[in-house]
Amino acid sequence: PPTTTFSGVGPVVISLHSDAYVQGAGFKLNFACDAGPETQPPQTPEPTTATPLTPEPTTATPPTPVPTTTTPPTPQPTVATQEPVSSGALTLREHTGETFTGPLSGTLSDGYGEYPSNTDLEVTLQGSNCRLQWTSFDFEAAKDGECVWDWVMVTVGISSVKYCGDALPPTTTFSGVGPVVISLHSDAYVQGAGFELNFECGGAEVETPEPVATCADLRTAVGFAASTWYDAGGEQYTCAWYEARATRCSEFGSGYRRVFTASEACCVCGGGAASSDAVDLRQP
Repeated sequence: PPTTTFSGVGPVVISLHSDAYVQGAGFKLNFACDAGPETQPPQTPEPTTATPLTPEPTTATPPTPVPTTTTPPTPQPTVATQEPVSSGALTLREHTGETFTGPLSGTLSDGYGEYPSNTDLEVTLQGSNCRLQWTSFDFEAAKDGECVWDWVMVTVGISSVKYCGDALPPTTTFSGVGPVVISLHSDAYVQGAGFELNFECGGAEVETPEPVATCADLRTAVGFAASTWYDAGGEQYTCAWYEARATRCSEFGSGYRRVFTASEACCVCGGGAASSDAVDLRQP
């Protein structure tokens, strides 16, 4: 039989059955299993009447300090204000495969004379709010309303549109940040005069990312020094232990209090504080 690993917690039952007649040599296998379902030591029940409990202070004990820091306002995105730089006359034949980054403006065409047969060419314009204004257009006509032989395609993101025939495509402004890919395809037979267009693209917008919220696990005080928190089950049950398996917070996070529970002390369990300097001064 194939070597097999059964993920998760068992049990795995191996059974053997035989009838009254032919027997074989049997089987032998090696096995290894991880520990069974995790448990923590049982919580020691709090005494009821034999030993009076020391009442926890109700108002005297300060809550867990959370640093008070002023979060600076998120700066508004700043947009490049440079005027488009003229790139001159670009042609697909000379610049196919290239990317031109705004701010820039200029003209783009397939080249001079009829576009070549059996070819695929493309240029990418990278910038904001790119505007295309077609000034000439002559390609092989469509078949049944579809561009199947020769065409120019404009692609922005996952959207694209094909143009063919001799009708001038509409002037279009693509809002947002490009890229705008302009590609040409032709087959082996009829060619036309091609296309020419004027284009203008702004510079890419520059945004300042928002501050990323941080979280730090709470620590407890031992004397006057900060110490890594662990729960009442023992020193191995730290926040790192809870983080090592996704189900531990839900299974144990609300019990085993030692100053805090894991749900209060550990970021992974929904607790913690906004700064690594947060230390609760209560003694465990």
